[in-house]
Amino acid sequence: MSELLNTVEAAQRLRLNPQTLNRWRRQGTGPAYVRVGKKVMYQENQINTWLTAHREIPGQSVALVDLALQLPRLSAFQGDPLAIQQAMRDEWDR
Repeated sequence: MSELLNTVEAAQRLRLNPQTLNRWRRQGTGPAYVRVGKKVMYQENQINTWLTAHREIPGQSVALVDLALQLPRLSAFQGDPLAIQQAMRDEWDR
């Protein structure tokens, strides 16, 4: 299990104001978090996953997250993991 960070620590890791993470939680965006009692905690690996999913590569117009959200609508999507992978590759190559 990866290290748990509180909101302030997670914000420092992301170089953000802690209020930004609070706002993102209310809006349903930002990195995944867990509640431990009343405390909000972020797993370090979830922060890294979120950063990777939101990275932008110059010259590419479709973010990976946007592509993942489109998967259920792709004609090749049938719930089969191999079909999903191929559909992602096909869509990404467009």
